[in-house]
Amino acid sequence: MESYPGIGTRIRQARHYRGISQEILGHPELGTGYIARIEAGQEQPTSLVLQLLAERLGVSVAYLRTGEEPLRGGHPLDDEWP
Repeated sequence: MESYPGIGTRIRQARHYRGISQEILGHPELGTGYIARIEAGQEQPTSLVLQLLAERLGVSVAYLRTGEEPLRGGHPLDDEWP
């Protein structure tokens, strides 16, 4: 499994920006402990989990992995971002 430095921080930042709890983000498939470990950098999410989190957070998987959004302008957490 590949490691993406900062992925947990980006997930936490996106979650805070959206104003949702770890419980809501993970419900019903993922527990709060698992989300907390990902955000703390203690665990790397699988590709499937990463896709699920990206969808729920309204960002791309690429943004969560790298912090960059290819081929688009604006910031991925900006509500007016296309």
